[in-house]
Amino acid sequence: MPVNKNALIRYQTIDRCLSNRQRRWTLVDLIDACIATLSEYEGKTELSRRTLQLDIQAMRSGKLGYKAPIVVVEKRYYEYADPTFSINKSPVDARDLQQLWEAIKLLRQFPDFPHLQQLEDMAARLEDSIQIGPRDDRTVVDLEQNPDLEGLQWLPPLHQYILNQEVLKVSYQRFGRKPMSHEVHPYLLKEYRNRWYLIVYHQYRREITTLALDRIRQLTPARGALFIPNTFFKPEEYYRDTIGVTVFPKAKPCTITIYASAHQTPYLQTKPLHHSQVLVRELPDGGSIFQLYLRLNYELYRSLLAFGPELMVVSPKSLRLKMEKLFQEGLEQYQNDRFRAQLWQQLNKEEEE
Repeated sequence: MPVNKNALIRYQTIDRCLSNRQRRWTLVDLIDACIATLSEYEGKTELSRRTLQLDIQAMRSGKLGYKAPIVVVEKRYYEYADPTFSINKSPVDARDLQQLWEAIKLLRQFPDFPHLQQLEDMAARLEDSIQIGPRDDRTVVDLEQNPDLEGLQWLPPLHQYILNQEVLKVSYQRFGRKPMSHEVHPYLLKEYRNRWYLIVYHQYRREITTLALDRIRQLTPARGALFIPNTFFKPEEYYRDTIGVTVFPKAKPCTITIYASAHQTPYLQTKPLHHSQVLVRELPDGGSIFQLYLRLNYELYRSLLAFGPELMVVSPKSLRLKMEKLFQEGLEQYQNDRFRAQLWQQLNKEEEE
């Protein structure tokens, strides 16, 4: 429930009046008090009876976090059932609030993620109750993000569908294929390198499946379908031995031994490839031997390829041969004169057009 400045002023005025036990307050008295305050701060001189009644209702509810014990006595006078109550008795102080604003500024870098507006409203109410000075809105932390990435519009509805445990019909289009409809049970939203994924139980395949949000074409609830709760996996265990989001359940984790050059060793020490990474040995040339315990998958291959000649897989043999093959294919691509000539010809043709 977004709260504007005028509403906050009215809530504060009502609270101030009801906290004053020296007199009794009718609805008309509260309206007059709010008009006087609004006139002083905002230049407004009108306030309807209905608006104030809705304000009192909102203050009573838990939507604003107040849960004010406002009662009517003698069918006329409004007061707090608890004479010590005030919406300004906040459990947080100015320092806590500043930290909350810092967290909100970080979340603003993910504008499509749900509930950000509610967080901002809550912080605004706390700020008003504590009555601290102007906050510092400078950006001092800039997170990596990709606002042009397709599929971000699915985050809010998917988040809600997961919370509500609703079965979904998803139109999903893999690269180079036509869209296909799937009935799925959504369990988890997962982010990896600025790309978002939906982890589901696939009704037809009867297995856990990962769907990239940028390949979702349509999303609708499967009306009448019975939701199957997640008893299949725990996220922290499911991804424990994996880099990225691709999990092959039948592939067992294995010990991977890698050599890092002297130049690359400090980078791997300060930013490990995975939490299982351990330093086994430092070598005379300045390089190092590391070991990891992981399942083999596409994201692992890409992570290892990113280091180029600065890193080499020692074992297992299957992974070492896979990396040799990938590097060899890349080398052949660079050395393919015919391919380069065709590529440049195509690029020049596009520039001319």
